[in-house]
Amino acid sequence: MTVEGNPKVVDTAVGKAIEFDGVDDAIFVEAHPLAGAKSFTWEAIFRPDGGQQEQRWFHLQESGTENRLLFELRVINGKWYFDAYLHSGEHQKALIDQTKVHPILAWYHVAAVYDGREARSFVNGVQQREAEIQFDPQGPGRSSVGVRINRVNYFKGAIRAARFTRRALAPDQFMKVTGPWKPVSFPTQDGGVIHGDLYGTGRRGVVLAHGGRFDKASWAEQANALMKAGFRVLAIDLRGYGRSRGPGDADTFTAPLHLDVLAAVRYLRKAGAQTVSVVGASLGGGAAGDAAVEAAPGEIDRVVFLAASLSSRPPEKLKGRTLFILARDDVSGSGPRLPGIRAQYEKAPDPKEFLLLDGDAHAQYLFATDQSARVMREILRFLSAP
Repeated sequence: MTVEGNPKVVDTAVGKAIEFDGVDDAIFVEAHPLAGAKSFTWEAIFRPDGGQQEQRWFHLQESGTENRLLFELRVINGKWYFDAYLHSGEHQKALIDQTKVHPILAWYHVAAVYDGREARSFVNGVQQREAEIQFDPQGPGRSSVGVRINRVNYFKGAIRAARFTRRALAPDQFMKVTGPWKPVSFPTQDGGVIHGDLYGTGRRGVVLAHGGRFDKASWAEQANALMKAGFRVLAIDLRGYGRSRGPGDADTFTAPLHLDVLAAVRYLRKAGAQTVSVVGASLGGGAAGDAAVEAAPGEIDRVVFLAASLSSRPPEKLKGRTLFILARDDVSGSGPRLPGIRAQYEKAPDPKEFLLLDGDAHAQYLFATDQSARVMREILRFLSAP
């Protein structure tokens, strides 16, 4: 095995994984684990963290030919889609569906399955694409992880596990993404149902409300860090995301998302949390702010606005401590976000804090930058202060 760059073994929400920087981290192995296989299932559990648009992050290559198997991804507008590529002699297929996009920063299971006639690709057990292909067993070769074998298209993210099976498996036989969370659901006051992932059993509760391009799973690393610091954490899917539903969910930008946040806060209190705070990113931050205005005094202890401001309520009516976090050059379609968010901060009652960071990463995308550790430290400090 040859290691290039500095891929790191790191502790993550799903266990130890190898993290790649998307620049020059790579691992090369002098073996082709599917050499000779007439049918197969190739699986991996991984976390994409953004990076360059084209990433060829797992490559199995037959020696002396162009025959190969590849796991690839494409990052488009802050989301990604899967590409499982098969090349055998004159036959090749790229199993891509560009409409099936997924948030970055979350953990996923991906698989390529070949049954001797048809190849299929999967993300989290859901089929992405299928195609018939004549794929002859490949001879011995080598493999690369974190980059294409000719050292282009480096991967930014982490890989937890891979498995190679010399037969076609059904989705219910795939490896599973497991972590310290428990799935829960609860009603909203307007008849909706919200689904979430619950971490830990601490007396201090934290609700995590995602941005418009994310979902509850994208909070896994931050939720895990909060849980380890003693918090009971509830990462929710706002209505219109995942399986969460409620009135107005056809248009999340006008839906009463603050009711989802309030329902999560009250769920944690009923479960035993003595205090509950909310961390909201972008869209979820607006919902968190509106919830803090509508909540009873003391119901929400603190709010972290991650590149966010209130959606429709006046900031003067916020209750509880607030922390606003924003990258200086973060822009929306209508221009820089800093003036509007700073204006809301100025109107918010004390006690309050404002953290301005370098760069242009928006909300949860900060966790895909070198600012990630600092942002998490500041959130933990703010939520833990007496």
